[in-house]
Amino acid sequence: MSQTQVLGGSATLTNKRRAHEFDWSIGDARALLQLDAQEWDHLSEESLVENPFYARSYLLAGLGRVERKAGKRALVMRSPGAGIVGLFPFRNFGIAPFNVARGAANIYQASGAPLIHRRHGARVIAQFVDLLAAGRIAPLFILRHIDMSSVFATSLMQEARRAGLIVEETHRYDRPKLTRMEGGFDSHIDTVLSRSRAKDLQRNLRRLKEIGTVSFERVDCPEAVDRRLEEFLRIEHSGWKGARRTSFLANPRHAAFARLAYGGTAGLSVIDSLLLDGKPIAVSINMASGTTNFTPKCAYDETYKRFSPGLLLEYFVIKAFYEDKRWEQMDSATGIQDHIIGGFWNDTMPMADLALAPDTVRGRLAVATHRQTLNGISIAKTMRDRYCRRG
Repeated sequence: MSQTQVLGGSATLTNKRRAHEFDWSIGDARALLQLDAQEWDHLSEESLVENPFYARSYLLAGLGRVERKAGKRALVMRSPGAGIVGLFPFRNFGIAPFNVARGAANIYQASGAPLIHRRHGARVIAQFVDLLAAGRIAPLFILRHIDMSSVFATSLMQEARRAGLIVEETHRYDRPKLTRMEGGFDSHIDTVLSRSRAKDLQRNLRRLKEIGTVSFERVDCPEAVDRRLEEFLRIEHSGWKGARRTSFLANPRHAAFARLAYGGTAGLSVIDSLLLDGKPIAVSINMASGTTNFTPKCAYDETYKRFSPGLLLEYFVIKAFYEDKRWEQMDSATGIQDHIIGGFWNDTMPMADLALAPDTVRGRLAVATHRQTLNGISIAKTMRDRYCRRG
């Protein structure tokens, strides 16, 4: 299901003639590797929308491991004296003049919101739209996993309307978000969790305590993060993901990515664990960015499946969120509708993929081709699911 809009119209020609305020360039993977580390890190810290998946350590960890360097690109905007003020990573698919630029192009990137310095936000977004309207980047630019309630999305839609871009929203879903409720943790549990689920959690916790000492642990120092990350990798690989060969350890390159992206040296991770007699039986990898704590990965030891250790860990994570004031919200970093965590968290964000193109013959053709591709993928998934149900 998608929604297409042609926003604006008459302002397009004036827009194309407007002088660019920031120096800009489009570089390949080698250029990304050569970007000034201090400037990139500063941009991440001051970004209009928090996105740890475009942080330097995380994005570079994926190159040559979970995505090929060939085709990797980034639009970089710079301001004299301020350094990098805009970073729009993407992967280039196809050959000009029919190429497509797609952000958040690997399976471990849960947000495609570009890094934009908050002090220059409106002007960076305006120039990005100008470049798209002038066909300077690609006939079609796809921004994936965008929070449509964010200041970035609001500003982008306004600028797209001014420039007369075609904008198509696809893959809409509600992503669970955790915020603090008045009344604290107890009020959250009473209000958000169903009575039956709350009883199940308490019963499972009592049963687990009968076989050992149960505790919750949160670590953020590099050595402890590295240690718990290895426990996470082991637990994930021992379960259904390992059996299906989709765990990190099932692929040496993906395992190398995980250790670089989530390890203590990267400095992004905060790892929560449910311990039984000091041994992790459920682990959640969180990535802190500004006022938000993202939760991209979790796993539990299936030996203890009857106790629902993953859900018990989530119970303690919520309790820790109310006690630990470092973050104002938690982002579940999920990419699907009706994720189980939605039954524990109290809020959601409206998410979508955005396809943007100039209202030209080439732009309209690119949007139509993209739509047909998505329809084909949807049909293939439906046929696969029917086949699997038949056994």
